[in-house]
Amino acid sequence: MTSLTRWLGNPPNDHPTLLHLPQWFGVPEQVLLPLPVDCYAIREKQPEWFEVRERTTNKLIYSGLGPVAVAVSRAPF
Repeated sequence: MTSLTRWLGNPPNDHPTLLHLPQWFGVPEQVLLPLPVDCYAIREKQPEWFEVRERTTNKLIYSGLGPVAVAVSRAPF
């Protein structure tokens, strides 16, 4: 069974949004996000501690060590 997720807002539509997290034991970590890049806000709550939230709902997506970044994937998938 295959599921299809439709990505909207990132040109082109097949380039999803990624949350880039700090490296863990030298391995970069990325999380796939369902909304366009401009739907997320990053705030440093304390030195080196960041929150990522959806702008419209204020839903917490990530809270933890940084730095973090939200970006459009350079490759489609």
